[in-house]
Amino acid sequence: MTFEPDHGASSATAPSWWRRSWDRVRSVRPGLSKTAAPAGGRRRFWRWGAWAVLAVVVLYYPVGALIVEDIDDDPQFAPRNVAPGESRAVATAAQLVTREVDTTPGRR
Repeated sequence: MTFEPDHGASSATAPSWWRRSWDRVRSVRPGLSKTAAPAGGRRRFWRWGAWAVLAVVVLYYPVGALIVEDIDDDPQFAPRNVAPGESRAVATAAQLVTREVDTTPGRR
């Protein structure tokens, strides 16, 4: 028995999902989309709102830090009254903490 395909008969199987996807990609023409419905007003509103919330979340800490913080960057800062044998690094850290917590105005 020999197999001779009937080229005139239609194929009963549907094209694979890959073939349908590829045909869809090839048929897209930028700016001329007939199948995609334009975004409605409600969808556009929610999309805009989502972008606004994302921008607020991303910018909250950097912008807030610039507004709120008052950094005292005195290059001449040095610890005072360091006894011989004491660590200057520990004394500097203690002075910085004291300055930022107790003496900087507006921190209470």
